[in-house]
Formats: sequence, C-alpha cells, structure tokens
Amino acid sequence: MAIYELGSIGAFLAALWWTLRSRNPLYLGALFGGFMIFGFDWMWCVRGFFNATFNQDLFMIPGINILGEQYPFAVACNWAVGYGLLPVLASNYHGMLSRKLGALHFPVVLVACAVIDLSIEIFLVSGLGVYTYHQKPEFLLIGVAWSNAWLLGGLLTLSYFGLAYARRWAAI
Repeated sequence: MAIYELGSIGAFLAALWWTLRSRNPLYLGALFGGFMIFGFDWMWCVRGFFNATFNQDLFMIPGINILGEQYPFAVACNWAVGYGLLPVLASNYHGMLSRKLGALHFPVVLVACAVIDLSIEIFLVSGLGVYTYHQKPEFLLIGVAWSNAWLLGGLLTLSYFGLAYARRWAAI
C-alpha cells in the first residue's frame, strides 16, 4: 500500500508542478476539479449506493467519515490525475480526433473511457486491494461494479469534451 500511496501522491504532485509551470488556469481548474470529485466518490461509494470500503492501511483524510468509513488521500490524488490531468492532455487531440472519427467521435471516446475505467479499477480492486465493492456477485466484474464502466467512463468522457470546448471558449 505504501508504494501505491507514494505513486499516487507523487503523480498528483508532478501534475500540480506541471500545471503551475504551465500558468494555465484551465489546467489548474481541471486538476483541482478532478481532486474534488472525491466528494462525489465519498458520498456515493462509501457505504452508500456502491457500498465500497477502503483498505485501512491507507492514510485517510482527517474528518472525512461516513458511517465509520474514512476516505484515503491517495484516492483523491488519483481522481485529480485521472479526471483532471488526463482529460486536459487528451483534449489537446480533440480537433484531430473529431476530424478522423466524425459522427463516431462521442461513442468511440465513451467506449474507450469505459474500458480505461474498468482496466484501472480492476487493477486497483483485484490487483492492489485499494478498495472493495460489497455487492452481489452478479453486479461485479472481476471485483468491480460493472456499472462504473458507464458511470465513470461517462464522467471521463464529459471531462474530455468539456475541457476541449472550455479551451475554445476561453480563447474567445
């Protein structure tokens, strides 16, 4: 768990350093917006709708507690990099992808984001044991709530498109 935490926090600090060096407020907003998604995750996942529990060996954010479950700082850092920095970087290719994919742009990006989400979550849940979903087996795919592919894949897709269009609007 210590290596996972150091890697997650290190990736966040590297993304923050890069964002600050870029002096681009859109990038900084995306990074911190991604970080703040932990609030959504905290409310929906911990003993709530998705009923997930975190590995207790992780460093928890003080004061973040729902029904006895605390929220790990490293996971919030993952949100920042995954839903802040990655969409910022991917949105740089929006124009090229839009031209190449045409009408298939949205569905292709949605499916790609769903696959990316499932791959990362399967690694975090079944590989590293960072968190565990407590649901009926028919709702799990290799330990992960399969509905997350569309929920979080959709969130990642909206982040990508939103940042691409925000970049355009910011230039106006």
